[in-house]
Amino acid sequence: MKRKLFLILVVALFASVAIFAFAACDDGDSSATAKGDDFTIPKGDNIFTEDATYEEILTALENAESLTMVYEDSYCGIQTVDDVVYVDYNSGSKSIAITSSTLCISQRNYYEKFGDQNISSEFKSYYYISDNFNYEINNEQDNIESFTDVSKSLAEYDENKYEEYQSNVVSQFLDLVTKDEFGKLILNGYEGYIKLLGDRIEIVLEQGQVEDGQVTVKMTFGGVNAGSDIPPYVRALESQAEWSDSVYYNGVGYSKMTDEYGSEYYVADSIEEGAVPETTINTLPVRSE
Repeated sequence: MKRKLFLILVVALFASVAIFAFAACDDGDSSATAKGDDFTIPKGDNIFTEDATYEEILTALENAESLTMVYEDSYCGIQTVDDVVYVDYNSGSKSIAITSSTLCISQRNYYEKFGDQNISSEFKSYYYISDNFNYEINNEQDNIESFTDVSKSLAEYDENKYEEYQSNVVSQFLDLVTKDEFGKLILNGYEGYIKLLGDRIEIVLEQGQVEDGQVTVKMTFGGVNAGSDIPPYVRALESQAEWSDSVYYNGVGYSKMTDEYGSEYYVADSIEEGAVPETTINTLPVRSE
């Protein structure tokens, strides 16, 4: 029950993106393997050592100027229809790299159901502050098409995005581990194991039965204070950025609109109690309609 609850929680935490990629379905190691620069954890501080205490590691994560987490999972289900065995599997890798001014999210997807549906895709998101703008650059491609979306807001409207993600990553770490009587890391009620590798920690939850299939989960935390750079090809897209379609600021949500003359403006479409809408957002006027 604890293991199943964990899977529900981790899906809820990252519900804004898909986190599935190809993995084999066999009796061996079926966890997805993160490959490519997007899933490489940079070498950071050497805090995940055998002699480190739970409190020391937690303090380092909470105060990190940057950190990276890679989530890997695999699901394999088997169904038999008219004496024919079909495999239904999806699994994946997702990387989150965070600094005080950048947030990079990457994931890949491969899904096959009953041997006749094959879907593969990649999704990358970059959020970062540059020259007082907070850019959001999304690129998605699958086996049919691809698209790139580039938007920006004034930095003041999104400055807490990075803190929120770091808090979520630390909370995920706290859900996975606790300490023993000697202050050392142990799994927090899960079946699996922990590997302390100096500049990173690997937490593997062993396969367990979930509905009609099996799931394996591996999470790696590292890159503490290693920093993070936005790739040059991403920065080259800045000139294409348009004002964000939606902005949330000081208790008010705004949606961008365009009038019959082609002029852009924002409308305050959600207002918390006591909040007062701005007169302008992203240099555009705020109108009632």
